[in-house]
Amino acid sequence: MLAVDQGLGAAKADKADFFGFRGFWGFGLGGHELFLGMANQLLQAIWDNKRIIMAIRAQLLANCLKGGPMSSLILRALTHDDEAAFMAGFADWEGEDLAWYTFDWEPGMSYAAMLERLIHNERGEGLEPGRVPSSMLYGFVAGEIVGRVSIRHQMNDYLLRRGGHIGYAVAPRFRRRGYAREIVRQTLPYCRQLGLERILVTCADNNEPSWRLIERFGGVLENTVWDDGDQEYNRRYWIEL
Repeated sequence: MLAVDQGLGAAKADKADFFGFRGFWGFGLGGHELFLGMANQLLQAIWDNKRIIMAIRAQLLANCLKGGPMSSLILRALTHDDEAAFMAGFADWEGEDLAWYTFDWEPGMSYAAMLERLIHNERGEGLEPGRVPSSMLYGFVAGEIVGRVSIRHQMNDYLLRRGGHIGYAVAPRFRRRGYAREIVRQTLPYCRQLGLERILVTCADNNEPSWRLIERFGGVLENTVWDDGDQEYNRRYWIEL
């Protein structure tokens, strides 16, 4: 046996065998050492990359399991098939103002009747005083409703001061996972389809996460106004579409 084989550990010899270099003697002693070194470096690189890939895979899986930003959020109108998901969503808003979940459902109302109301709202038919044509879209992740957005097709005096064109909300147990950002991102193309060239978005002055999100999407602060009803200052932003 050549001296070079005697000086190699079993692990290195095995790695060399993996690439078929152990019996490759045509290059002489120096050539054999060179190829063994190259084989070891290549194996180490493969192992390091495998660890990186495994780490990335684990992170992606963890994000999906916990319903993180990597999960696929679908923003759309409710259908007749969503009744179970919609009714289950009330539990996520227990102790909260239900207006953050729905404006249109009332105790005792059937789900089908609420869907009809949503359709009339979008068409601007039979609106209650103070209401404007609007679309209500819900964000679904793995069959659950994580949040919603109300898109007002036009403004009135109140909305110009306080409500704006869009109002979005995420259920408490789904917050801080990037869903509000994704809801807003998917809302902007919908607003363009409505023919809007820019939209007004408002939020409480002390709601830093919300106004930072608005600014992230290019919102330009016009002013801050006092709201007598909520007894708080509100920021008014415009986003160019």
